[in-house]
Amino acid sequence: MLRKIKFAAIAVFAAAIGLTATASHAAVIVQSGSTYGGWAISLPAGISLVVDSTDNGTLSLEKFAAFPNMEGLPITFTQKSADADPTIDFLNEQVTNLSGSTWSGFQYLLGNVGSTMGAGTVSFSGTTFAPPAGYSSPSVSSSVITYLGTQNDGDTANWGFGSDGDLIINANPSTGDQFTQDFFFKEQPLSNSVPLPASVWQSLTGLLGLGLIVVAKNAKKLVA
Repeated sequence: MLRKIKFAAIAVFAAAIGLTATASHAAVIVQSGSTYGGWAISLPAGISLVVDSTDNGTLSLEKFAAFPNMEGLPITFTQKSADADPTIDFLNEQVTNLSGSTWSGFQYLLGNVGSTMGAGTVSFSGTTFAPPAGYSSPSVSSSVITYLGTQNDGDTANWGFGSDGDLIINANPSTGDQFTQDFFFKEQPLSNSVPLPASVWQSLTGLLGLGLIVVAKNAKKLVA
């Protein structure tokens, strides 16, 4: 547990001051666009990653995420070699809410990017983080994992530390001459105040208009 916390702290510190050096003999700070375990990893602002190891076909990562708003943060994995690691294992993650809002849940999503001809479908393995404080057990599918719960603005949730499980992705890299596998791994905070679709708003506006007409007619009758 202490080892994992140390590596996560190194990632945050390195991202803050722009370090590009190796965090330790076993852990390397991910530079966006660079290749690790046969995968080019592109990171958005707010995400820091550490490569813990690339042993036995598994790319093991530790992660830090800070959300300045309610927008999701996607990481893109692009295959760069025929022997790219087929398993991507997120050992742990620290997630900080800086959005100014209280979250009602947290979601992990997977999907292929661009042309997927010849590429296998990326999927979650079914192994997930145990829910941290404030969250309930997740609903799980091959491409979406949803935890419901509460995380206040300014709070940090620790996922996967100690014996709390890993989050494992079956990356399903292509094995031919053409490396077609290209997928995103996205994290998305959830909010109770979800905007209604435009069609619903239009229907409500129409009903409101009808209601006003009825009220106006009734008012005329009373005046008469």
